[in-house]
Amino acid sequence: MPPLFSSATKACYRSLSLPLRLSCFVAGVMCLTQGSPVLADDPFEELQTRIAQLEQDNRELRSALSKRPDDSLVPLISELPPVPEDFEEGADKSPEDRKMESLVDGLIRRMNKQTNAAFDAQNQKISELEKKLNGLSKPPKPTGGTANFGNTGLVFTSNDGNFKTHLGGTAQLDFIAPQSVATNIITPGGAYAFQDSTNFRRLRMRADGTMYGTIDWVSEFDFAGFIQNTANPAVGLAANGLRSIGTLTNGQQGGNSINVIQPTTVWMTFKDIPVIGNLRVGNQQDWFSIEHITSARYLDFMERAPIMDTFSGPNNNGYTPGVSIFNNTPDKNAGLQLGVYKNNAYDSGYTFDLGNAFTYGGRAIWTPYYDEASEGRYLVHTAFGAEYRTYNTDLGVTQNGQNIRLRSRGDLRIDSATLTPNFADTGNFFTQDQTLIDPEIAVVWGPWTLQAEYTSSWFNGARTTQLPGGLMLHNVQMSGGYAEALYFLTGENKTYNRQTGLFGQVVPKNNVNFSQGKYGAWQVGTRYDWMDLNSGLITGGRNQNGTIGLNWFINPNIRFQFNTVFSYINNAVEPIIPGPVGSVASGTLRGSKFVGDGLILTVGTRMDISF
Repeated sequence: MPPLFSSATKACYRSLSLPLRLSCFVAGVMCLTQGSPVLADDPFEELQTRIAQLEQDNRELRSALSKRPDDSLVPLISELPPVPEDFEEGADKSPEDRKMESLVDGLIRRMNKQTNAAFDAQNQKISELEKKLNGLSKPPKPTGGTANFGNTGLVFTSNDGNFKTHLGGTAQLDFIAPQSVATNIITPGGAYAFQDSTNFRRLRMRADGTMYGTIDWVSEFDFAGFIQNTANPAVGLAANGLRSIGTLTNGQQGGNSINVIQPTTVWMTFKDIPVIGNLRVGNQQDWFSIEHITSARYLDFMERAPIMDTFSGPNNNGYTPGVSIFNNTPDKNAGLQLGVYKNNAYDSGYTFDLGNAFTYGGRAIWTPYYDEASEGRYLVHTAFGAEYRTYNTDLGVTQNGQNIRLRSRGDLRIDSATLTPNFADTGNFFTQDQTLIDPEIAVVWGPWTLQAEYTSSWFNGARTTQLPGGLMLHNVQMSGGYAEALYFLTGENKTYNRQTGLFGQVVPKNNVNFSQGKYGAWQVGTRYDWMDLNSGLITGGRNQNGTIGLNWFINPNIRFQFNTVFSYINNAVEPIIPGPVGSVASGTLRGSKFVGDGLILTVGTRMDISF
């Protein structure tokens, strides 16, 4: 703000006597107190205007005088009163004059301060109004977004990045051919159950993304699901509520398979929550076993090892409704994953579950070595999972007092889940609860991948049936595991998600382009796995599998898999265990599986398209 009085005006004012100064001050105050509308908003504006006018008049007068001859100034000068020779500002002033002068100067300074404050407040209001005006004049921010088709499929993203939607799916078409079965092995249900087959192993449609920047979501359904129709009137065997019904006639499974649409991952994850990190609600894979949680799009072999089929994700295909939390340390070298779920592991329903059965558990992950420079081309992963499951004890009449059955199919699926012969099978029995542990380890060293895990399970309060007269099976312990090694012939490496402790999509260095001499990524591997379902009176059987595999990655979205599996079966004929007199539970520990001791050879090919 410009000063209220110029330097020339101040000098003129100081040259006046005290009474004249006081008169000027009073005149100025009177000017400020006039009741004009303008002064009501700014009481100093008129005074400043008048002083500016006086200074302008003074400049015009000086200009006019400078244009007159020197001798013309003599009359004017002679009319001015003489200046005392001994004039000095402040000289010959009485104490009263000095006190009055001090008061006047103080008032002037106060007026200047108030004037400055008024101007500052006014300028601030003007600035705020200008900002509002600029905001109103700007066009609204576009609400559209962008679309991109990349390695993961079609992704829509809003301009602010808070909303993302990915549309994709998975189609896996299998051709399976058994090559030989040892002559001393009895095939359940006759030879027709183990022939060449072609089927869609998975046929899934998927949508996932982020909303409002803080919530991740997934909605995926499988159109290639199968269940066993327990309502078939021609079965002639008792339905017991488990996936496989009656095994009373030569060990043959009853019922027929029907196709169903199965929900897989349908959940929401609330991110960046203090302390707990992330909260997931919905149908999900419970945090147990690295091979179980890893997406089927990224599996090293056509099928997971038998511990998935028996313990991690038997009848529910690995998905269960529940609530889980997961978080990591700031350096992402360790993490904890915990959850509570409805225990549907051995039930036949995909979209519902009945009974007082729940699962409590989780998984702790630790990466003792991770090469930051190569973004995980060299790493060591370890984890330990544990679960406690309770089982439904409010059993209906048609369930024969039984609530669980463990079985293991081969490392290649001949047909739908309900028709494939089992390589090991306990038959149906009753248990109160189950405890599981699962240590795991994986090493990625450039193109090499080494991975292994072991699962052990204990069933407490096990009986042949809950009905009166059922035999006690005491504490039943069963286990299985696998170890595998893979190598990229073309130099790629597996990618690792440090938040979840899981492996992900393989991106070839060169996509297939025959005209340019590019042939994608090639990976070879081998796996050994085993399963032991014998415990006490339960003779579910033992089997071991050796797999040789070749994976050809055309690009990040298409691959072909070729597996050859050598399966060694060691299954004795189950003893007939008597049940309650007159009950259909008699003899139900007989499963539907290969019986005998020998080798089974199977080959398979898969076309896998995933976006």
